[in-house]
Amino acid sequence: MRKPSKLIKPSLETQFHIDYTWWERSQEDLSIYLLSHLPPEQRDQLSGYDSSKLIDYVDPETGEVHQLDNLGYAIRMIIQNSEFINEHTALVDAIFRVFLVNGNKPLTPNELGEYLGKPASTILKTLSGGRVYKGLRPVK
Repeated sequence: MRKPSKLIKPSLETQFHIDYTWWERSQEDLSIYLLSHLPPEQRDQLSGYDSSKLIDYVDPETGEVHQLDNLGYAIRMIIQNSEFINEHTALVDAIFRVFLVNGNKPLTPNELGEYLGKPASTILKTLSGGRVYKGLRPVK
């Protein structure tokens, strides 16, 4: 008799997020991927940035102070731009950007579809295929 699988097939109501542990285990570099979300002029300014130098960043909504490196600060600034997510952004990148904007709060394909103006079924197919894209995984 076969054991039941521990894997559950994601649905339109399954919550997803950026799984940063996936990035730690993968051979991909999160810093390089984050840099790709910045405009070329900001990327040029950050080339060879010192990740050990930290900047105090005050969250405008909560008032909390976070210490960020230059890349983290640049990402915090760019997510405030209304053009950060647009119709020309590739779907996986757009989904990743939504999680950057919302502080990685888990969202369902239905919620992502509403935010991006894309069919939830397309988002689900993308996120639940056999491959993990950019750490976008279901919440455990």
